[in-house]
Amino acid sequence: MRLLTALFILTTCLHGQEPAGHWAFDGNLASQRLEESYGRETLNATAETAPSIWGSRINFGQTLANESFPQYLSLPNLAELAPGTSDFSISVWLKRTSNSGSTAGIIDALGGIGNGFQLFFQADNSIRVRLDDTDNQTVIADTSGPQFALNTWRHCYLAIDRQNDRVHILLDGIEATPAGGIDISSLTGSLTPNQNWWIGTLNSSTPSHGEIDDFAIFQRLLTPGEISELASGKTILSLFPPAPEIPRVEIDPPSGPLPAGNLGTLTGEPDFEIRYTTDGTEPTKTSPLYSVPILLDGINQILARSFSGNNPGPISEANYLHLPAKAPNVLLIIADDLGFNDLGCYGAASVATPNLDRLAYEGLRFTQFTTTGPGDLATQYALLTGRLAIRASLPETITTSTLGLDPNEWTLAESLRKNDYETALIGAWHLGDRSQSYPTAQGFSLFYGLTKDIELSPPLLENSTIINPTPKAGTLLNLMTSRATVFLDGLAANDSFFLCFAPPSLPATGTSLLGDYGNRIEALDQSVGNLLTKLDQLDRSNDTLVIFLSDSGADRNTGTFSTGSNGQLRDGKDTTWEGGLRTPFIARWPGVIAPGEDSQAVIWIPDLFPSISAICQSYLSSDRPLDGRDESALILGAVKKPKAEKTTFSYRYSASDYQLATVRSGPWKLHKTRINSDPENTTSTAPPLLYQLEVDPTERIRRESSEPTRVATLDSKITAHQTTLTGPQLPAPRPAILGVSGITLVPVVSSTFEFNFHRPATSLNEHYFLQHSSDLMSWDDLPLSAFIGQSEILMDGTERVQLVIPSSTFPSTSSSRFIRIKSTRP
Repeated sequence: MRLLTALFILTTCLHGQEPAGHWAFDGNLASQRLEESYGRETLNATAETAPSIWGSRINFGQTLANESFPQYLSLPNLAELAPGTSDFSISVWLKRTSNSGSTAGIIDALGGIGNGFQLFFQADNSIRVRLDDTDNQTVIADTSGPQFALNTWRHCYLAIDRQNDRVHILLDGIEATPAGGIDISSLTGSLTPNQNWWIGTLNSSTPSHGEIDDFAIFQRLLTPGEISELASGKTILSLFPPAPEIPRVEIDPPSGPLPAGNLGTLTGEPDFEIRYTTDGTEPTKTSPLYSVPILLDGINQILARSFSGNNPGPISEANYLHLPAKAPNVLLIIADDLGFNDLGCYGAASVATPNLDRLAYEGLRFTQFTTTGPGDLATQYALLTGRLAIRASLPETITTSTLGLDPNEWTLAESLRKNDYETALIGAWHLGDRSQSYPTAQGFSLFYGLTKDIELSPPLLENSTIINPTPKAGTLLNLMTSRATVFLDGLAANDSFFLCFAPPSLPATGTSLLGDYGNRIEALDQSVGNLLTKLDQLDRSNDTLVIFLSDSGADRNTGTFSTGSNGQLRDGKDTTWEGGLRTPFIARWPGVIAPGEDSQAVIWIPDLFPSISAICQSYLSSDRPLDGRDESALILGAVKKPKAEKTTFSYRYSASDYQLATVRSGPWKLHKTRINSDPENTTSTAPPLLYQLEVDPTERIRRESSEPTRVATLDSKITAHQTTLTGPQLPAPRPAILGVSGITLVPVVSSTFEFNFHRPATSLNEHYFLQHSSDLMSWDDLPLSAFIGQSEILMDGTERVQLVIPSSTFPSTSSSRFIRIKSTRP
């Protein structure tokens, strides 16, 4: 007894040597029972049967033991849980419930043939351990008798003692292997499992016929005192309490672009001190102690963590780009149906694209930019609103009988107009030609182009004026390029501008090796070159963010048009395979974006609205659901590949609505529907289809059968996303009349009249008229912008605007006037 007491005293100082992995199976929910007790996410086990049949802790054990088909947990094969050539031990409570079968699984990290080990019941109620090393040597160790009577709990301790070349099995703290353990000196290689661990089965096929409780893995041998306490019924968590969790530090602002003069704040729990670094080194106990906000000028990175005494918490990181004081101009170039492999800078060998190649060499080339699915309307809507087209209840194509873009939408052009940008759309507009949906009603001060697909022979328009009722397709690209350069020429030197250049795919003459399709690409490249040259001539290149993208992959249907190349990506336009979704994307801003680099970041087209708004410091509305998020740190290259996984969705219009086609989260992409366009795409399997894009961008290795949990996770993301599609998708329509009580009497006796009115923050001055009347019967319109004083966005999402009206505004014959502010929008 004295010896045991002494051992217990000795082991109390070892309690901090917690298990490498532990499952208590104590919760009432499957997710609770499978939660890894020490918070190590990489060791989380997965229930390989429907969790609902497990019920409670008791039902889990009974299901594991008594079901006719295997019930088990699987654990990814991790080197940190492999014994290798080191000491290793396992503690587990077992209860055998059936003598059925000569072998019944408890733990399998071997898989029958390979490297690792197995622990299982035998028909005579003994325990066997099998050890297989990387030198193809095998050792089998049996307990010495029928120790496991049915329906009796016993504590089992397995010790792989490589230092002394012995394997021990202790039952209830007493050695059960003969001769004080089995010799394993013949095992000259490593005990490294070459497959997943299976807990509760062998090879996912042989049920355990027994219950398991309080399972723990140690990368050391337990002491006699620890074994004795566990055998007496102490739980792993009571014997080895986990260290207190040290919270993560929050850094504000998070990664992204910063104007000059910003302060950074580090926030953590009050009982922990915060240490940080700004030179890229890991924060230690001797790093600067945070006490006051940090001036971020000149700081590109902050690393921070909390400390409890000398114990560190997880590292938080923020990366910054320091922006010029003046927000950039934006030139957004949108190609039509240009394939991922159609540019020289993306690997094309038979087409000459020197200007776009130059743009890539001077900027940042993205390799995982994606659209939201087929359809020019859906793509343009997502780009301009940051929202999926399903939110707008729009058809696949706007016709004369449909209204088009809701005037209550808040577009990227409106966001930049609110920040005093001159805005122009030159090219194709797919969102309606009625007055309320027209480009000039949606934030563009200039529109030059077509409001219908080129195949429908629409007229060429400037704003609402017909320039040419029947333009020739072969001349349109040159006309659009010339109009874009004229727009740039007409700007004052200090004017900020947003130019969206979006020509349709247009026939062109040339000598390309790819014929008509190649001529179209090379003509577009020349147009881009003309625009870049104009920026150089106007000395506007250094203060302009240029973004180039394609709205869809290349058409691979050889029965319709000349086809482009999507490289190794499967299929193309009109599909939601990667060849249809993934397209070129290049960003250049000299002095801000480092030249000649690549980014693997996943950006999708709805991200452009919030990201460009953030870069240009313009107003972004929070009164409607957005699908895009601010990825300015990625677009400007402050972060090349984010740590957090991004989830994106693609839709395809079918019958009368947009149907969800795919969901992608991190590298995993799940097809819920499938349509092929490329005759070479012979995939005929019905969805669901799961692919891991980072190792299989060609989408040829199906993973849904081997990754059922991954499929379930992606399905849950779809369910969560679809809940956001219910309820209001836009705020209530703005009031038709604004002002003090709607109508205000202005006595014309002083030089000016002033008052404040409130309007939605998603408002531009051109959204309203100032109206005045002498009799409340007839009203005269005046442009509101001539009378605007100061304005301020309020916390409630409205804008307070000062109106300053000179008395000379009204007829001299009138001693008083009634005024009101009237919305020009329905």
